Amino acid sequence: MRKGYSDEYVDSSIKADLDMLASVKKERNNQLNKSALSLFGLAYMAGIPERYPIIREELKQTALNIGLHEVEINGTLKSAFNAKQ
Repeated sequence: MRKGYSDEYVDSSIKADLDMLASVKKERNNQLNKSALSLFGLAYMAGIPERYPIIREELKQTALNIGLHEVEINGTLKSAFNAKQ
């Protein structure tokens, strides 16, 4: 990992964003986008690109659990991932 990003910090940030996404009642896709941008950006800055697939899957499962449809989830995650590259 790059300087300043401990495993505990990364794990805590992922959990916080997933919890936020899981609790949102309105603008769920907007929150998915915000969470994805945040977490993909964190993985990039922390130098842990191997976590991208894990983060993507956790975001996808959380989004499915709150009622978003797979097609919109996949589009949002792809857009957020590409924005952080």
